[in-house]
Amino acid sequence: MAFERTKHFLDTFGEPRPPRPPLIPEPYRIPFYIALAVVSLAALVALIWFVLIPGIEAYSSMPTAPVAVSTERTS
Repeated sequence: MAFERTKHFLDTFGEPRPPRPPLIPEPYRIPFYIALAVVSLAALVALIWFVLIPGIEAYSSMPTAPVAVSTERTS
């Protein structure tokens, strides 16, 4: 197996690779990227709606603890 790959590499050394077919065929490229943008936007809205806004509301409703300030001099 390894010798076959080595032989193939040595036989085709210096020759350009044959062109590969595109991952996304031409007629489906624009709809794919539009769908990708819509899904990304929906994920961002869901993140803001279900994570960020409840986190801000929970943080702002937390009671603040009083800070004890000492006026005594300790020298």
